[in-house]
Amino acid sequence: MPGHGETVGFSLEDLKADRVIDKLKLFFDALGLTRPTCLIGTSMGGSIVAMFAAKYPSYVQMICLLAPVPPGGYCETDAIRQIRSGMYDIILPRTHEQFYTTADTFAMKKIHCRHLLASQYLKTKLSAIDQHKKILQSAFENDYPNLEKSYAPLKDLTCPALIIWGDKDQLCAVEGAHYFVDLIPNTELVMLKNCGHLILFDKPKETAKSILKFCNDYHPSHQTNRLVQVTF
Repeated sequence: MPGHGETVGFSLEDLKADRVIDKLKLFFDALGLTRPTCLIGTSMGGSIVAMFAAKYPSYVQMICLLAPVPPGGYCETDAIRQIRSGMYDIILPRTHEQFYTTADTFAMKKIHCRHLLASQYLKTKLSAIDQHKKILQSAFENDYPNLEKSYAPLKDLTCPALIIWGDKDQLCAVEGAHYFVDLIPNTELVMLKNCGHLILFDKPKETAKSILKFCNDYHPSHQTNRLVQVTF
């Protein structure tokens, strides 16, 4: 997405969610990916997928949302409140100690070779961290206050949706999972036990298994309407 990874240099206007969604559509158009497809997103990426599906439903066959950011008025964690106040180090660490704190806060699995991993992270991320701070600032100033309005069209979404959440998530409150289940008509919920916000780190096998099962179950040849909650 614009502004993520090493795609730096975008204006603040380009970092607004609606502009990102339009650029994502242009990306699909340029590659000829206009047939309905399965979109998967985690955290802020999950929010983008949800809003993309709401705005361009004809491009979407099914969506998988891994702990997307819920509306603040519905449920808000201490971590989100800290980020909104400008304390970005909680999610964008600049030192080894900050990295350890972030890892311990958002992951339940013990990280091995912590110093080596932190060193590699800081080596690759520090050069772009100011850009990433601008993304967070833009998101919480422009998009976060309007999330409920942006998500509202999902109530009319006809494609199936898979919601995956960790029961120990300290960034996006667990109540957010039920918000999306209540909002989107054709939804499955997978609540992963002993899992934090870093779902793909804490529960990679369970996550992959859930997504593959969901895609197989909802293949167009045998699509059904149901709500299933699976707990690992």
